[in-house]
Amino acid sequence: PASPGGRFLLLDNRLAWFYRKGMRSNCLFCSAQFQAQALHENDHFYVLLDQNPVSCGHMLIIPKRHMETYFELLPEETVDLHPAILAARTLCHTDAVRTFYQEAIANPISETSTAWCREALDQWNAPVTGYNIGINNGTGAGQTVMHLHIHLIPRHENDMPDPTGGVRFVIPERANYRK
Repeated sequence: PASPGGRFLLLDNRLAWFYRKGMRSNCLFCSAQFQAQALHENDHFYVLLDQNPVSCGHMLIIPKRHMETYFELLPEETVDLHPAILAARTLCHTDAVRTFYQEAIANPISETSTAWCREALDQWNAPVTGYNIGINNGTGAGQTVMHLHIHLIPRHENDMPDPTGGVRFVIPERANYRK
């Protein structure tokens, strides 16, 4: 049964309800194809693996309603964001992740994606020592897909010589404030 603002779609042999209100047909993250890849979803967000992972388990948390930046979230959406981030953290080292990387390598979408998925798979057994949670709001902040998405990036032991400064590396010369 359909409901106001939504409809049921049969994709990949599973019945899924996709929130259609406020979605754009020309937006990559609004597409049913992307949403069908979701490892988790709640009323306002879906979670999937980044096809160009920075590290093993790199997840994207994406609102179902189209918006460009974090500052457009409605109060009820912000309530659903935290549980979606926690779900992403739980999912980032499941067998689904390993399978995703193996399939991405076997069926490449780009040389970069394939190389990065290989590197992510090589990190599979490295202990997670932390997480970066990042949002690029606007082109000046590096946003290239103009639909809000939150990156959850697991950090692994020795993935870089000195992680001091973390997200401050968006401006490298200001990253390590201890020097």
